[in-house]
Amino acid sequence: MPLYQQAIRIGEKSGGKDNSELLKALQSYVIVLFAQNKTDEGAQVQKRIVELLGEKGIVEGGVLNGKAVRLVQPPYPPLARQDHASGQVWVRCLIDETGKVISASAVAGHILLRSVSVEAAKLARFSPTMVNGRPEKVSGIITYNFVAQ
Repeated sequence: MPLYQQAIRIGEKSGGKDNSELLKALQSYVIVLFAQNKTDEGAQVQKRIVELLGEKGIVEGGVLNGKAVRLVQPPYPPLARQDHASGQVWVRCLIDETGKVISASAVAGHILLRSVSVEAAKLARFSPTMVNGRPEKVSGIITYNFVAQ
């Protein structure tokens, strides 16, 4: 049995108590699965998260880059260029029912590249995510790649 299924069973056995930590862990796991192109398993976990959240939750969107209607590339900061900073920056975003980014925070990546990545993520736009015919809020990750120059 996959680890996420074991975690869900433990959470369900808590008798309806607060599952917020379990849900956060599962949402992070979905992001990792999508980043590794394990979309089938990611979709299964995502479906189960939505079931656990019921009507009150935010849909976990995994890696959001391919779902963007507009994705702004961040500028390469001069200090980061001078320092030859490179690599991926992951920005966790909350997207409202209309597709607008309402919050963004860097969760991984070189410190010199994080702020420009967050600002770029705030300018991204997405088509609304529909669940059972209704637009829903979505949480997920935008990944930016920087190559040292």
